[in-house]
Amino acid sequence: MSNRLPITAATSDTSRSHSLFPVAIAISIVIFYTLFTLLPNSSGLMVKWPWVFLWQVGLMLGPIALLMQLWNRSFRPLGGWLDWLAGAWCCSFVLSAAFAQFSHQAFWYSWAALCAIAFLYALNSWLTSTSRVERLLTFQGGLCIVFSSLSLTSWYLQTVRPYLQNIEILKGYGIETTVDLQQLNIQNWHPLGHQNYVAGYLLLTIPLLLGLALVQSSWRRIVWSLGFVLSLATLYSTSSRGSLFGLATSLMVALCLSFWLYPRLRRLLLSAGIIGLGLLSFWGFSTSRIRDLFSALTSQEAGLAGSSEFFYRVITNATGWYMGLDHPIFGAGLGSVTLLYQKYRPDWAGREAELTFQLHSTPAQLWAELGLIGVALAIASLVALAVIIIRQYRKQTLSDNTSLLASSVSPILLTALVSGLAGYVVYSLIDYQLDNICITGSIIIAVAVVISGHRPTLASTDAQSRTKRVPNNLSKIGGLFGIGIIAAVSIWLYPIHRAWMLSSQGFLALQKEDTISFVAYLERAHELSPWEPYYPYQLGWNLGELAFQSTDARKQEALRQESVKWFEKAIALSPNREFGYSNLGWLLVNSDPQKATETFTKAAKLVPRKNGIYFALGYSLLQEGELELAVQSMTVALIQQPILLTSPIWRSTELAALYSQVLTSLENYLQQQVSSDLSNSKRSAAYQTLGMLHWWQGDYDLAATAFAHNPTQLNDALLVLADTLPGSETAIAVSKQIKPHPILSVWAQLETSNDLLLRSALSKIPAYAYLDETEISGLIANIQASKALSSDFHNWLTQSGPSRQRRNQRLGFGTISRHIDGPLPRDFLATSENILITNYLSSLFPTLADSSDLESLMIELKTALSA
Repeated sequence: MSNRLPITAATSDTSRSHSLFPVAIAISIVIFYTLFTLLPNSSGLMVKWPWVFLWQVGLMLGPIALLMQLWNRSFRPLGGWLDWLAGAWCCSFVLSAAFAQFSHQAFWYSWAALCAIAFLYALNSWLTSTSRVERLLTFQGGLCIVFSSLSLTSWYLQTVRPYLQNIEILKGYGIETTVDLQQLNIQNWHPLGHQNYVAGYLLLTIPLLLGLALVQSSWRRIVWSLGFVLSLATLYSTSSRGSLFGLATSLMVALCLSFWLYPRLRRLLLSAGIIGLGLLSFWGFSTSRIRDLFSALTSQEAGLAGSSEFFYRVITNATGWYMGLDHPIFGAGLGSVTLLYQKYRPDWAGREAELTFQLHSTPAQLWAELGLIGVALAIASLVALAVIIIRQYRKQTLSDNTSLLASSVSPILLTALVSGLAGYVVYSLIDYQLDNICITGSIIIAVAVVISGHRPTLASTDAQSRTKRVPNNLSKIGGLFGIGIIAAVSIWLYPIHRAWMLSSQGFLALQKEDTISFVAYLERAHELSPWEPYYPYQLGWNLGELAFQSTDARKQEALRQESVKWFEKAIALSPNREFGYSNLGWLLVNSDPQKATETFTKAAKLVPRKNGIYFALGYSLLQEGELELAVQSMTVALIQQPILLTSPIWRSTELAALYSQVLTSLENYLQQQVSSDLSNSKRSAAYQTLGMLHWWQGDYDLAATAFAHNPTQLNDALLVLADTLPGSETAIAVSKQIKPHPILSVWAQLETSNDLLLRSALSKIPAYAYLDETEISGLIANIQASKALSSDFHNWLTQSGPSRQRRNQRLGFGTISRHIDGPLPRDFLATSENILITNYLSSLFPTLADSSDLESLMIELKTALSA
């Protein structure tokens, strides 16, 4: 047999077996799969030019290989019911996309799914001998070892080492911290771009490494064993909770199948299983994320929100459920989750999971995007695969436990592949990763090998003679039909990729401040791909940004109008994104406040708990002259974010007259809260906010009354220091009586005040972040200088303290849009922050829990606005 890796089955036809084209296709597939397995941040680069073009070309290789096999009559069906299921999957993708609201996006992702099925068929037809199976699995195992080596090396050099260096810097300031894998930024995401992707890939391949170590001998066994340990270490570095459950499932499945195959070794296998489960238990309880998850699940006080990550998945699954209920038969279409998410996100989600591009659950994703048909096909596919696996093991038990005589797959390797798939099925319940090339590729490899094992006499060297050939006429017709499909898809894809390339050039021009070229490139991209909302969103935001920066009134107005036009186009293409409505509202609020109110109302409907939404709505209502509704909306904003009442923005001419009315309305709400039936923690938060509201207005007696229900040393200090001067004996005495606090030490003019300010500022910066000591030193100088301008402590905190302007950056905009070529937008609203409060005293303004009273306020406001 030839040592080459042709994609077609072995044949006696010399011209066919020595053709370079199949070899070139096979090598290209290997390069494509390897590249997107080892490429740093491959999951992110898949939505960036030119990488998006490269993986689309790579996907074409699957259908091309399949067409070659059809043309050469070396095509092999999957067998069993799998061919019917594959056809049903193809039909479901097409029908779902045809009926989808966002059909272009659905066809884009459906084509990728169809290519995956083509890869499965092509690989299935190529696996005609035991040697090919062995080569494929050896390649997959070797790639996993390279992957793990690269992952751990990159993780240490790019993540861990800078983290340790920052820890040493912090130690120099007396701040003790340790490496904590619970922090998202410390978990190993290399090279795929997300720690869960790394864990998913390893779950599929780690059992294979163990299987290869068991079937190989000599130095090869040592290499595979070391690779197995290395990959386990890599998996641990991801700190993935789901991977632990996946590993446990893989272990249990492997043990059960081994018990079936090797009854004489059951005692040994049982001992190995107990040791394995013990190690997994130790692994789990040594990981704080696992412990926190179980604590959240068992804590009655914490409830669903006890673990934010767990609650996040509850929200995304609920969203998928509602989405599927609205599209029960064919689903909303592949790729629709990111475009419909905020429309179906439940109101009870609060501020958690405000946006996402996938539902973090494969069943939820299938139900939402493919409906009942997708869920039914997924279950049927798993059942069909399970039947094939069971039949293979039954054959093994009937052959006196000697070997899988009718299979090309070693029983140990078959068990490894099956256990890896089983573990990943469990893992897929809490994440969706099928849009990742290396993970889907690993699933295809495992399934193809498992399927190949159930064919009779596959191990025979004369495999081609036993291959059921496709009739010549049918193969030619099928090949021509496939060529036509590829040609049609290529014609459809051309303008999409052309638009992507032009937009990339436009963003490069924007970096060079060449606005004219940027606009021209993006406008052309929109013409080529008019269904894509990313281009008009980027045009709208960037032109709006230029409008706010311009000092020329005429130019500013022209840019603003252009920005409004593009935002409206973007919203028409993607009407379920709060980002578009919020920023369009700020563009309109001065020129057309009524329309601004409409857009802010739509934004509030999509994400009602988002900070700033009701403040924006209140401001537009104020511009309309709707004073009562403006007060009501501003009150909701303060309930959602009590610390907002400390913002210097209330000193503006427009808001100063409204401020006292808003505070009175907030006080009425808090009084209702403290007199209602609340838990102790919620009641304490309400009293704390009520006390700070009175203290902020200078009513210290009422503040003391409220603080009496939530006594703290800091509350007492505020009451005592309110009318004191800096450096007074009272200030010094108070600062020494309680735990050292940077703000109190500054007011007392203690020598340690600068050190306390610095340590407090540094302690709030994660150790993985860049430490800008110069910026912190400037901040400390401003704090010290502002103290000298204050008449008393109350004046310092409420009036004279330093402030800063901050604009919220939409960090997930590119990921959610499935384009990361352009800049990340920032909201047009610039919030003004009181630095003394936000940096050092934010604990004085606890977040108020949602209540029926707040819900009533919001419903009442929405009803009034819709009237």
